Order: sequence, then structure tokens, then C-alpha cells
Amino acid sequence: MMVYNSRRLSIITAYHGIEFFLYSVLTEENININIFDKNGTIGMYKALNKFQEFLKAEKTIKKSDTIDYKISLMDLKIIGIISFTRAILLIKINVILW
Repeated sequence: MMVYNSRRLSIITAYHGIEFFLYSVLTEENININIFDKNGTIGMYKALNKFQEFLKAEKTIKKSDTIDYKISLMDLKIIGIISFTRAILLIKINVILW
């Protein structure tokens, strides 16, 4: 059980690490893209879209291109959400049973 939880936790950690790295890139002085909305930070999906649009505007990538691995990064989010939800449920069950 511990190895399984460690894997799941590493996925969540990797997702958040990538998300916060992306925020740091977007807020660089030469990019200066807002990463906040009324609920807090915009999340990885919107951040990836904003970064992709920036790259297109700068002609770094073609208008028809997408960021490499964008779909893979979003899959990581889905796995992370499922893992996080499951971890919270396991904690609650352990607290109730304890």
C-alpha cells in the first residue's frame, strides 16, 4: 500500500511542480501574463493555453501548432486529481476507524 501511495503522491507533486514552473515562466518580465482570476491562480490548462497563445503571437510556433506534450500534461492532472481524491478518502476512513 505504501508504494502505491508514494507513486500517486509523486504524480500530484510532479503536476504541481510543472504548474508552478509554468506560472513562473508566464510572470517573467518579458512575458508578463496574468496568472490569476477571481478564484486564485488560473490552473495548468488555462496557463498552458495562455503560454501557447504567447508563443504563437511571438511566432515561436505556428498558428496551427500546439505545445508539445500538452495532452500528456493534462492527463497528469486527471491522474493527480483522482489520486488526491482517493488519498483524502483514505485519510478520512483511517481517521474514522482510528
